[in-house]
Amino acid sequence: FRTGLIITNTELKRRPSVSSKTLAKLLPDLLIKIKKCELKWCKIDVFKNKNFVGWVKKDSIWGSVNK
Repeated sequence: FRTGLIITNTELKRRPSVSSKTLAKLLPDLLIKIKKCELKWCKIDVFKNKNFVGWVKKDSIWGSVNK
C-alpha cells in the first residue's frame, strides 16, 4: 500500500470507467490507501465507518505518481 490524499471532489467507482456505478462520493483531504494505479485510474481503499474499495481518477489523488 501507498498512502494518498484526495485533492478534489470525486466519485469512487466500481470499475475504472466514468460510466461505472458510483460507490461513494469522496471529499478533498481524505486520506486513502492506494492499492494499484493504471494509466488514468487508481484502485484505492477507504475506511470511514465502513470499508470502501474502488477506483478513482488518478488526477484526483495527491501521491499517485509511481515511484
